[in-house]
Amino acid sequence: MPCRRATSRLGHTATYYYFGKDVALTFGTDLPFGLNSRMKNAWFFHGGGQQLFDEFLRTKYGVTGFISGSTNCQMGGWFRKEINTLDDLKGLKFRVGGFAGLILQRLGVVPQQIAGGDIYPALEKGTIDAAEWVGPYDDEKLGFVKVAKYYYYPGWWEPGATPHYLFNLAKWNELPKTYQAAILAAGQSRVCG
Repeated sequence: MPCRRATSRLGHTATYYYFGKDVALTFGTDLPFGLNSRMKNAWFFHGGGQQLFDEFLRTKYGVTGFISGSTNCQMGGWFRKEINTLDDLKGLKFRVGGFAGLILQRLGVVPQQIAGGDIYPALEKGTIDAAEWVGPYDDEKLGFVKVAKYYYYPGWWEPGATPHYLFNLAKWNELPKTYQAAILAAGQSRVCG
């Protein structure tokens, strides 16, 4: 998807997953210690953020996109051992997505990029020591509480995460304006509703 020029028609993702290709993609989803959901919506819809990010996506990747909801502030994650001091983080293998891993590395954490479906088995087997995903509802569905008994809040690395709908620019431009308007309205209803 945003890793190279658009070859797919559309996608739904958190653009910060691709920060290794371009750190600017982090701004689309969330920055550690950044804006909460209301602030992010204000920036995107009233502060020029949508136009800036869309210009970046268009010129660099041949994509257009817009935010499609918000996860709000995420949890700090599930840990197999209790964390009481910064020293407890040293050597901790922590599944954490995006740019936050670079900051946590400075604290001695060993960041792990693991897909959602692989987190539970990795925690269960001890391949990783901790994991963050989204929040209590999603985390409970994945069963993290069964294999990691310490749950911490907040996840300072995602104070207001916003996933994106991304569209191949050429395919988006082929859509009738009424279809574009319907897609935009549906995406914004996830943000405002």
